[in-house]
Amino acid sequence: MTCRDAAIADFPGIQELLSRSKLPNDDFVAHIKNFIVYVENHNIVAVGGLEICGAFGLLRSIAVASEHRGKGIAKKIYELLKVRAHGLGINRLYLLTESSIEYFANLGFRIMDRADAPELIMETKQFKELCPLSATLMYCDILHGVKRY
Repeated sequence: MTCRDAAIADFPGIQELLSRSKLPNDDFVAHIKNFIVYVENHNIVAVGGLEICGAFGLLRSIAVASEHRGKGIAKKIYELLKVRAHGLGINRLYLLTESSIEYFANLGFRIMDRADAPELIMETKQFKELCPLSATLMYCDILHGVKRY
């Protein structure tokens, strides 16, 4: 299994994995330059991305194929995205989730009222359209503790 930056050619595989994982997959291609994939036998088995929103980053659709879960791949993707965000001058990440609140809390994310989100986050398609209003908004400061891989 190899990890690399996503490419436009990965679009079908990413879309299929996100669809199987019941995650939004309508607009990720606009942000694909900040997506990471894990590939095994030419198949996308894990993905995660970052949408740049000015001084903030919005984590997008970290998904791992069911047969590869429990191996720490999602955490590795998150750590790589955190390093990328930090390198871009982003010090706070946001995400929306319906099912992974505890997982992201264990990574240092805290719940935030959606009404208190920065305007640039509120303006994203993910926030306005793709994620239901029932999705929980979470944030994490990444000023310190960024590991270099």
